[in-house]
Amino acid sequence: MDFAENYAAEKGFSSIRLDAYSGNSRALNLYERRGFRRVGQFFSPRRELPFYCYEKVLIKE
Repeated sequence: MDFAENYAAEKGFSSIRLDAYSGNSRALNLYERRGFRRVGQFFSPRRELPFYCYEKVLIKE
């Protein structure tokens, strides 16, 4: 995660977005601890629970 965040910031990306299965509490906790904010969700036909969409803003405008 450190590498991805640093790389994105160095390349001038304004944010990082990712999706995580809501049934994976370890991943959800990791992303939230790292400052990602839940911004949406979607359902996959092959999964019982939704996926959460996360975003971490890197560049404040």
